[in-house]
Amino acid sequence: MSDPVRAGHPTPTKSAWLVPMLLAGVGALLVALAMTAAREGIAYADLGYWTGLLLMFAPVAARLTSASATRGERVMLLVGLGLWLYLVKILHSPTALTFYDELLHWRTASDIMATGHLFGENPLLPVSPYYPGLESATLVLAQFVGLPLYESAILMLATARILGVLALFIFYEQVTRSHRLAGLATLIYVANPAFVYFDQQFAYESLGLPLTLFLLWIEARRQSEAGPARYAFAGLAGLILPVIIVTHHLSSYMLSAFLVLWSLVWLWLRRSNRASRSSPLWLAGAAILGIGTWLFLVARGTIPYLGGNLLVTLREVISLITRETTLRRLFHGFGGDVAPLWEQLISYGAVIGVMAVLPLGLLAVWGRYRNHSLALTLGLGALAYPVTQVLRFTPFGLQVAGRTPEFIFLPLGFVLAAAWLHLGLARTGRPNVPLGRLGSLLADWGGAILSRRALFTVWITVLFVGGVILGWPRWGRMPGPYLVVADSRSIESQGLTVAQWARERIEPRERIAADRVNALLLLAYGRLDPVTASYDYVNVPELFFAPALGPGQRNIIREGEIRYIVFDRRLVTDIPAAGFYFEPGDRPPEEIVLPVGVPLREDLEVQPDVHRIMDSGDIIIYDVGAIRDGR
Repeated sequence: MSDPVRAGHPTPTKSAWLVPMLLAGVGALLVALAMTAAREGIAYADLGYWTGLLLMFAPVAARLTSASATRGERVMLLVGLGLWLYLVKILHSPTALTFYDELLHWRTASDIMATGHLFGENPLLPVSPYYPGLESATLVLAQFVGLPLYESAILMLATARILGVLALFIFYEQVTRSHRLAGLATLIYVANPAFVYFDQQFAYESLGLPLTLFLLWIEARRQSEAGPARYAFAGLAGLILPVIIVTHHLSSYMLSAFLVLWSLVWLWLRRSNRASRSSPLWLAGAAILGIGTWLFLVARGTIPYLGGNLLVTLREVISLITRETTLRRLFHGFGGDVAPLWEQLISYGAVIGVMAVLPLGLLAVWGRYRNHSLALTLGLGALAYPVTQVLRFTPFGLQVAGRTPEFIFLPLGFVLAAAWLHLGLARTGRPNVPLGRLGSLLADWGGAILSRRALFTVWITVLFVGGVILGWPRWGRMPGPYLVVADSRSIESQGLTVAQWARERIEPRERIAADRVNALLLLAYGRLDPVTASYDYVNVPELFFAPALGPGQRNIIREGEIRYIVFDRRLVTDIPAAGFYFEPGDRPPEEIVLPVGVPLREDLEVQPDVHRIMDSGDIIIYDVGAIRDGR
């Protein structure tokens, strides 16, 4: 599976990959300095951040376009790039988990470690205990290597990142029989909006997705084998599939959908005797059977969880089509925060860049792979990209669009890479004269500047930068001073100290009412159970927005069996960056500016059956057990 070096090219130098890797190291240093500056609130930290990311990505992209790069070099560059970009997330939060989703899964891992049992309860993410693959693997790793849970989580995620990048490369290579096209397709996948931050959280998709990619390669490889080797790959697939099913619901669903589509394409080709003898039908059936069995026996709660999100998205899209709702203003955050013009232009450029090349890629795939069922399936899958961009114009659809690029870029990477090679990316214009080792290296880089490789490098770099912008909130890409309800930007020493105090002083699983961030911290590190409207059907926001502790508020406490109420004085200092205090839609936008909980807190101070048990300066915890118990 090696590409022939174009005639006239000198033998590539063994050290050519060092240049982009060294530049990536310099980029990582700049990102580290930028993160440190951002924590101190120093201006222009963004400049170091973006410069560092460009130094990590662009030189690798330029080198991967070279026809002279060897297969081993492409693998080293892609794995190295994956790990350098993983380091960006680590530099953001080097000592603790601070992203919202990963703290939810930290609670699941802590429960397994504390109780020794699976399938506990997670009040803020009820489906998490049904899919304990990541948490279980991390705990096993912690026991095996003797590291604390946090360090084991970092090591597990790094391993998953390596597996994911390698699985992508060998999957594309299996489809195309070209390590050059595989390298470009993998690079395009790296530019997807979820790669830098979302899929490096301590969350079930971070492991489920790499395993899914690995399984797709196994099935593609199985079909190319014969005899005992084919059965060996089938057995390996049979071992990996259940692990995916018990690790991440969405990865297993996307896998089964892809396998079904692949099977349909195979059947269509078979009608004209153009299909290979082996099909993915067996694996598609096994996936559907396994998912159904797990849902019925263990994870029934997944159905309303995902179904509810899907229904909300459909309602928003229908309202948008019927003009019952207005378009969401792109790049406008809550409270008047607007992304800089350059970020808007780059983001639009990234989407337009994909849409412009996509038709050419589809034509290239049809022209070259029309008898290849897997390649045609990838081509069909790439058509989902324009659909998901429409969802960005609705509030809830934006969340759905943010959870799909890591899946859609699998077929999209292949199609876009095929388009660029079809456009003649191999023609570099490099002179056919003896140059020596240093001269060859300089000519290789000079050829990138003078050829279509430069255009591709600029294009893919715009995709990458636009992906980072679209994939994570502007206020969340780097650490910094405290912001109101801004997830990782709201997690600081005082909140962590309060959570630790609660863990030591309050019985586990006591039910609490708190804002989004304090609820998260007390769930993950305090092992308390927040009460929410989404999962407990208790209107907790009304408890905080009430002018006094009246009969209605007392009923909320009893209905939710709430033992403690948590107030954060800082909620009145600014508008929440997330656009809500407790849960999405908890208050109309025009009411967000009102003081949060101040009247109720003042009333709680004078109630004889309410006791203030902790005051950290900003965070107060009240014991309302007497009201809950009707005493």
